[in-house]
Amino acid sequence: MISTMKQATRNIFSRLNWKVYGPTLFTLITLLSIIPCWIFLPERFAWENHLIENAQLLILAGCFWIAVKSKSNKKLFNWVAMIAVILFLREINCGRIFFPRPRPEGMAPTFYHWNEIIPNYWWRVPNAIYACFLLYAIYYFFKNRLYKTLWDYAKFAKVDCINIICLFIGLIVGSISESRFMEDEMLEELTETLFYVSFTVLVYLYSRYPAFSITKRERK
Repeated sequence: MISTMKQATRNIFSRLNWKVYGPTLFTLITLLSIIPCWIFLPERFAWENHLIENAQLLILAGCFWIAVKSKSNKKLFNWVAMIAVILFLREINCGRIFFPRPRPEGMAPTFYHWNEIIPNYWWRVPNAIYACFLLYAIYYFFKNRLYKTLWDYAKFAKVDCINIICLFIGLIVGSISESRFMEDEMLEELTETLFYVSFTVLVYLYSRYPAFSITKRERK
């Protein structure tokens, strides 16, 4: 039992990869820019339909393109592309950002609810479509047994430490800054951007770089 645990530990540490690849520079630049942007950028840059939010949409669109163009493990990266679509739709509130309410100059934008935009019971349709797509992504994941592919990556593939750490920094700090204990919109959006950049770079590395691929022999 002890020898097995030691072997597993050695296996994990042998796969840790701290190398800075070209795409990882985007992650590091995003990480280093958080503090100065948090201090100096006007608050309006973190509003919906503004600079940071629009940059996030471009990043997610790039993530989708990278995933669907993958030449290895097509089913896995097709599923990753679905995740990018889900995140994209979340960012645009399933399209509600295209229906802003009138607002005074200098105030953060707010948006109409679907029941104020679409008459009768049809207002449920956009959210229903989103829910159906989410359920299909779950179905696709289990139908193609992608949990096995992910497990193979977890067991055999190199671990890109820098991007994974930055991904969790973005996730954790973003969640804290969004909570009622902090409620800092600028920090939330900046760290959310770090999460999206890290995620996109991870998709790029694992779908294209030989150092992060797993061979058929290993998977057996």
